[in-house]
Amino acid sequence: MDNLTITIAGPGTGKTHDLKDQVLKCLPEQANHRYCIVITYTNAATEELRTRISSEIKIPPNLFIGTIHSFLIRFIIDPYGHLLNYIGIEKVYVDRIILDLHKYYGSITQKAITNISVLTKENAKEIISYLKKTHFVSNNNMLTEKFNPERANFRLPLPDQYSAYHDNILDSIRNNCVYNSQRRNEVIKQFSINIANKSIKNNLVVYDQIIGLSLKILNSSPILCKHISNRLQYIFIDEYQDTRLNVHEIIQLIHKQGKTNIYYIGDPLQSIFEFSYQQSQIQEKRFEKFEESPLKQLQIKNKAIIKKLQINHRSSKKIVKLINNFIMDEQCKQIDKTDNEMPVFFIKSVDTDEIINIYLKLYDEYNLEEIHNAKKFSKRVFRNLILTRYWPKSDARREKLQDLYNALITHTGIKLEKGNYKLTSYLQEISRCIQSAICEKKNILIDHSIQEEIRYRMFCFYVIRKIREKRITNRDEQIHFIKKVLIKGFPYSEHSLKENVDQYEIPLQELTLSTKINESDTNLCYSSIHGSKGLESTSVLVIAYSKKELKKWLDFEKANIELDDDYRLGYVAFSRARDMLCIACLEKIDDDLKQKLISLNIVCHPNT
Repeated sequence: MDNLTITIAGPGTGKTHDLKDQVLKCLPEQANHRYCIVITYTNAATEELRTRISSEIKIPPNLFIGTIHSFLIRFIIDPYGHLLNYIGIEKVYVDRIILDLHKYYGSITQKAITNISVLTKENAKEIISYLKKTHFVSNNNMLTEKFNPERANFRLPLPDQYSAYHDNILDSIRNNCVYNSQRRNEVIKQFSINIANKSIKNNLVVYDQIIGLSLKILNSSPILCKHISNRLQYIFIDEYQDTRLNVHEIIQLIHKQGKTNIYYIGDPLQSIFEFSYQQSQIQEKRFEKFEESPLKQLQIKNKAIIKKLQINHRSSKKIVKLINNFIMDEQCKQIDKTDNEMPVFFIKSVDTDEIINIYLKLYDEYNLEEIHNAKKFSKRVFRNLILTRYWPKSDARREKLQDLYNALITHTGIKLEKGNYKLTSYLQEISRCIQSAICEKKNILIDHSIQEEIRYRMFCFYVIRKIREKRITNRDEQIHFIKKVLIKGFPYSEHSLKENVDQYEIPLQELTLSTKINESDTNLCYSSIHGSKGLESTSVLVIAYSKKELKKWLDFEKANIELDDDYRLGYVAFSRARDMLCIACLEKIDDDLKQKLISLNIVCHPNT
């Protein structure tokens, strides 16, 4: 087999099936003392591939299937990290540093106070000094949690001679010192980096550090890098379009040894996780242009076998035709294999309830329930999937999305979590229940240490376990039981519990069920577009918040050149659909956008 192979696999082209076949093909040629590595992007993808392979063969001990983090831990950090004194033998891996800042966090300055014309620098120094003594400002001039203007009857503690200027001082601090969301995120990230760097010295490794630590180990010892390459005969890497630069560098170091056959699988147009760099809790390199992304660079610079999967086994003719507008390379355009001639619809209404109702009428009109039930699927396929860019539950700037969320709840929508088939995290639901019951927010209950976060999560899982053991059958029993468990297991007295402890979205009796969604409950599911990758549904409704957002989703040229993920969200969302695709916008579209839809043979509905 050749040393380097790139498989360009668009949505619906049987990528997982092809990956399975490639792995099975290489196993007979594999040496007993060497490994075949298959790296997937998510744990759900790992499980699916493992199931498919195990249905044909018994998985050998030298076939590894897992995420990039599990691969790096097993083959680089655990065996070699302690030998180079980068980490101890006994270590703990954690998902991320749990850190948040109070709403009015910021840095107080003298200028904010001297903005009030009658106050001088000396006055400002005196006021800030007094606020420090009363613990409203820390020694390093940061506003503390005591500074909370939303609190009833809130007043700043000021020396008597400045009390007449209280409201002016308070307004100036709020407007000039409190960090905006972007600045808050920057501070949180820097704090997280500092904590993570200190934690690793105590053998506590944050997941984001796993990649950097592995790269450090490989770069420090060329002999070690060669030894690792000798162990790895084959490496298959799925979803390579979303690979970070540090991971790409690790794979390239192994590839340069010339001992490992490497297979990259991906689709540049499904690259929509650039935002993950912003969420990373470490400082890491990132590409500045879309053409600098790892998969693009491999296509341009490397002498590799490039394999293109073109036959779309999923979507109808009209959906495939729409998807092909994104694909500029004629040799990569998809070929449909279905007889379905159903049009792609644009729902003209901007009313959230009306959009849902029109969509469901189209679903019934085209007998999609019957079509869905008549098919036998080799993987999980939903009946209905509703997608937007994200799902804010309460955001004054996006009130229409809040209306949409409420409309879906009335239709018993079930939210998906990160593209898998679980309900919204049980841990989150129990946590909200606890906070409601004791009338306190989580950041009041615990400090920001990892130990306290672990203690809190353990208590949440304790409540879940007790509910499952109890097998609650009605809501009154449920509420009574939750209160009893809280009183017994949490350090709060009974009088602090609220009567309306049932103010959460998913009934807690669901906790006694399997984490898989029951078939009868999947009539209307919804997710963010990012979370929908890897999913497919008989019918899909994609809703843009604004006409600007919809225009981005239909800008095929920029989807191929811009780093901004938003230009490729349409490609990902539209390609989830098998039989029917509906598009809607919560803002009335202009004539230019309407003509664009018509030119794409998208049918506006209703047509009156």
